[in-house]
Amino acid sequence: MLLITSCVLLNTSCGAKTGLLIPDADLPEDAGMDAPMDSGPDAQVCMPQPIALERRGAQVFLAIDRSNSMENNLAGGDPTPFEPSRWEVLGQVLGEVLLADEDPLLELGAKFYPGVDSMGSRTPEEACFVDTGVDVTPARGNAARVLSFFDTTLPAGGTPTAAALEEVRAFYESRPAPGIPRFVVLATDGGPNCNPDTGVPPSRCVCTGPRVEFCDPSSEFAPYNCLDDVRTVEAVRALFEDLGVPVYVIGIDDPSRPDLADVLDEMAVAGGRPRDDGDGRRFYSVRDIDDLSGALTTITESIARCVFDLDPVPPADATVELRVDGVFIPQDRTRTEGWDFTRPDRREVTLFGGACARVTETGGTVTADILCDEE
Repeated sequence: MLLITSCVLLNTSCGAKTGLLIPDADLPEDAGMDAPMDSGPDAQVCMPQPIALERRGAQVFLAIDRSNSMENNLAGGDPTPFEPSRWEVLGQVLGEVLLADEDPLLELGAKFYPGVDSMGSRTPEEACFVDTGVDVTPARGNAARVLSFFDTTLPAGGTPTAAALEEVRAFYESRPAPGIPRFVVLATDGGPNCNPDTGVPPSRCVCTGPRVEFCDPSSEFAPYNCLDDVRTVEAVRALFEDLGVPVYVIGIDDPSRPDLADVLDEMAVAGGRPRDDGDGRRFYSVRDIDDLSGALTTITESIARCVFDLDPVPPADATVELRVDGVFIPQDRTRTEGWDFTRPDRREVTLFGGACARVTETGGTVTADILCDEE
C-alpha cells in the first residue's frame, strides 16, 4: 500500500544461431512526464491527511520466440538430459517465476512466433508465417494456460519478431484499457529475420544462421535469413512511443555473435526499459539458467508489484518525494535505481532497482509527500 501525505492542488485531473531450415541441409509511456497539466481555474487546496493508494494491476504480453534454434541448448549445441533445450529451459523458468506466487492483479497474455504451422515447412513463407491475432488474451490467472504451450508445441521455423510484435500492437490498439499499465516482455534467442525485403543488398546481408550457406544467394531461403534489424527496432519503438507500452527484452546471448546482441541492445533502448549495467548489455542477457531466472524475476516484480497509483494527482509544479519505510528514495529518470513517473499525467509512479526489491521482499511501506510552493 502506498500512503501519501500531501499539501496539494486538487486537479480534476533467430537468435544467435537462428536460421531457417534449408531443405536437405544438415542442421543441428512516458515522454513528456513533466508536461504541464491543464489545471484550469481550480483553487489551491491543501490536504495534510494521509491518502492510501492501491498498487496497480497490469497487462503483460509475453512475446516468445519459437524458432528452430530454440531447440538448441543455451550454449548453442544439441540438447542433452543435462543441457536441455532453450525452449525447455524457458518453459521451466517461466513456470517457476509465474506460478510461485501468481499475482492476482496481473493480466497475462502471450504471442508465440512463428505459428505452429511452421513445423515441417518447406518454403520460407511457411517457415516465417505468423498467425493473426494473439495466442492467449490477457486475463488474470492465465499462467497455466500460457505455460501449456511449452508442452503442446515445439520450436520450428524462423524468427519473425517484427511481425509478432505488430500483432501484439494491433491487439492493444483494438482493446483500449484506460488506466491499466501495459507491458511487453520479449524473450528471444538472438537476431530477428524473416524479412525478404530489408533493403540491404545480398552482398551486405548480415546472416543470422550459423553457417554461410544459410544466406547463399542461390537459395530461396537466403533473403529470409538476413538480419531484420531496422523493421524490428521500429516495431518495438512503435509500441513504446505510439502506444506507451514499454518493452523489456530478454535475449539468449551467444558470445560468438556480438553483432546480433547489438541489435538486442537497440531493441531494449527503443522499448524504454533497458538495463543500466555500466558498459554491459542493455537487454537482459542470458547465458545460463540463473541469468534467465534473475531477468524474469526482476521484470515481473517491477511490473506487477512496484507500480502505484498517485491520487490525488500532483500538479506539474509540485515537488514529489518518495520514501520506503521512511528512507528517502530519489527520483531517477533513467529508471534503474529509485522511482519515476511512468505516465505523462503523473497519475502513476514505479519503483526500480533496490527500492522495488525492498517493497517486493519485505512489503515495506511506501509514502509520498507532495509539496506545494507557498506564496
